[in-house]
Amino acid sequence: MKNMSIFKIALPLFFVPLIFSSCKKIQENFLLRGLWELQGIYVDTIATNQMDNFLPYYTNGDNCCNYKLGFEQDDVVVGYYVTYDSLNYVAAGTWRLDEYNKIVFKLENYIDGEFTLTRTGNRIYKMESDNNHIKAFDGINSDLDTAYTRLELKRL
Repeated sequence: MKNMSIFKIALPLFFVPLIFSSCKKIQENFLLRGLWELQGIYVDTIATNQMDNFLPYYTNGDNCCNYKLGFEQDDVVVGYYVTYDSLNYVAAGTWRLDEYNKIVFKLENYIDGEFTLTRTGNRIYKMESDNNHIKAFDGINSDLDTAYTRLELKRL
């Protein structure tokens, strides 16, 4: 009888670590994995969507072009830039979920930092970083090479 009571106590203690370790995986699957549309990149106090400046043919609000992000397994993110129904280019990067809403994200020359993910509407999210490293500005504009950056995304 005494062995049975020890078993009843020990069994739940065995499953507690398994439950907590699987929570992070569930959060990754729910929060990020899948296809997203990047709708805007805003740097520092500049109000202009930077996608207008560095993506050919992209004009904010024009339906010709979109930049999609595929957050895949094994911490891989793939960016797809589509213009007029044609694949313009593909870029690969990395991501990982450090905490519930803290994502370390690196892609191309514009995204490299720890971002906080916040839901702002139905399938609409923003990622914000106070210290995003923008490699494209290295040596050109030292005030912006590490700056506040806001990404606006829509879950597809």
